[in-house]
Amino acid sequence: MEQQVDKLNKKIKELEIELAQYKKSLAVMRESEENYRNLIEMAPDGIVTLNTKGVITSWNAAAEKFTGYSKEELIGKHFSRLGSLNLKDIPNYLKTFTSIIKGEVPKPFEAVWYGKDGAENFTEVRIGLIKKRGRLSSLQVIARDINEHKRIQKELEAKNRELEKINNVLVGRELKMIQLKKKIEELEKRIIEIKKVP
Repeated sequence: MEQQVDKLNKKIKELEIELAQYKKSLAVMRESEENYRNLIEMAPDGIVTLNTKGVITSWNAAAEKFTGYSKEELIGKHFSRLGSLNLKDIPNYLKTFTSIIKGEVPKPFEAVWYGKDGAENFTEVRIGLIKKRGRLSSLQVIARDINEHKRIQKELEAKNRELEKINNVLVGRELKMIQLKKKIEELEKRIIEIKKVP
């Protein structure tokens, strides 16, 4: 009987050690999850996750700031039902989504969307696959705000057009000057010829 009690005590100690290790592992995992959640929430880029049906499952603070839509307004909705997408682009996004589900991840691309206030916005979109046990479980969409980049690009294009106009005017003037110089030279030659005639 004493041997059985010893065996039971030994087994209880082993289970206690296992339980302590499990609790420690669980605490480490929770801390890791918390760190990941904080990283996502503090990221300057909009980060959204979708399930394999296209339903939004998470929406970080930067995505809220960019769009003006809160998590509560969008989590649980299909991405194609977002008021922020341009209607003409939705068929293309659905086609891209279908390709992604099949494992064909696109290169980063630019997207136009509209904020809750109706303002047109530009983002660079990157899509990644999230797998669990080797199977696709969800998609992560990272959207970087490129509005400032687009604004600067438009300004540069406008300045280039302006410089082109100025250049055309200057080149036009230069050509006129060349023509005038030729006419002056021709007139000078004629005057010299007229002076030579008695």
